[in-house]
Amino acid sequence: MFTIISALVVLFCSPIVYFILKRVLKIKKTGNAIFVFVMIIFAIAIRYYLFDFQSGDYGSFLNKWYEFIKTNGGYKALSHNFSDYNPPYLYLLTLFSYLPVGSLYAVKSISVAFDFVAAFFVFKLVERKYKNETVSVFSFATVLFAPTVIFNGSYWGQSDIIYSAFLLASIYFLSKGKNALSFIMYGLSISFKLQAIFLFPIYIILFLKKKFSFAGFFIIPAIFFLSVLPSVIIGRPWMDAFSIYLFQVKNYSSLALNAPTVYQWFSQGDFLTFSRIGLLFSAAAVCAFVFLVYKKKGEINNNHIVKISFVLLSVIPFFLPRMHERYFFPADVFSIVYAYYFPRYFFIPIGMQIISFLSYGPFLFGSSPNFKVLSFGMLAIIIIVLADLFLDLYPKKRDVII
Repeated sequence: MFTIISALVVLFCSPIVYFILKRVLKIKKTGNAIFVFVMIIFAIAIRYYLFDFQSGDYGSFLNKWYEFIKTNGGYKALSHNFSDYNPPYLYLLTLFSYLPVGSLYAVKSISVAFDFVAAFFVFKLVERKYKNETVSVFSFATVLFAPTVIFNGSYWGQSDIIYSAFLLASIYFLSKGKNALSFIMYGLSISFKLQAIFLFPIYIILFLKKKFSFAGFFIIPAIFFLSVLPSVIIGRPWMDAFSIYLFQVKNYSSLALNAPTVYQWFSQGDFLTFSRIGLLFSAAAVCAFVFLVYKKKGEINNNHIVKISFVLLSVIPFFLPRMHERYFFPADVFSIVYAYYFPRYFFIPIGMQIISFLSYGPFLFGSSPNFKVLSFGMLAIIIIVLADLFLDLYPKKRDVII
């Protein structure tokens, strides 16, 4: 049975893989092409065997949304308020509702497709660093076989890879100086998940460094507006369609929801007090971070962009209250880019994967990890990457900040 299924997977995927290798990744070396082909087949096979698991989120939310779409006229269902996700994700569910695919496989197929999009942009980012096809190929495979990437979509059925893929695309185009495309990709990212806001300070830094004009920022709300507009045209009220994120932030009343954050050490603290202090502290810390990076003399190069991106995606959710374990997912993926750019920190993505995967345990596997220890591990990673960044920005004692 395994042989038959594997053969069918290979047969179905061969044309797609060939297109990716020759037209998208533009792999020239035969050995590298064979390696990528084999990795893609194994990656698809692994995900396929995880597809039948039904998480609590799928049963309580995703399945109900998909069935609501199917039973309410397909695209016509988008005129109703039946989900707390922003419309772009619902558009994808709606497209699959017209296919002969069950809700479980539809939900997971969407996420798995973006696993490969994310791997592609990691490939392109690493390619910019080394101009070495072999290194880039390995980075592509690393993303596909990262535990949290595999389990987030194909097992859990979550969609964090979608906005993370667009975040990777935004940084890739930013590194190439294609600022308009970067803003478009970032706008798409934040249209899928509000957590994309964690990366926004890098745009403020580069604006202060005069990398682009203020007009570029208007692209982000324009993309967000366009992403929501189809649901409004179909019949959803304006305020209803554009206020989803406002309601999302009020849904949870825990300082940390299985997330390895600073609040694991204050789990008995008053929610309202610690939430307010946490928000104010996080805002102040981000402002201080932006100022210190801005004061760095000289250009912000691609190495700095990778470091800043990873720092923002790991530090901000660590100090913000009401964080879920999955809010570190973009940091999981960006840590891979970080390690390929700076190989001496190869242990960073390993640590991120271990911490994040163990954090998934309570919801997916019923395990009970020690979150205080996991939070110390996350803090250790944050200290290392912050020190690395600022030693890079200010390598000499005479480089004063003010």
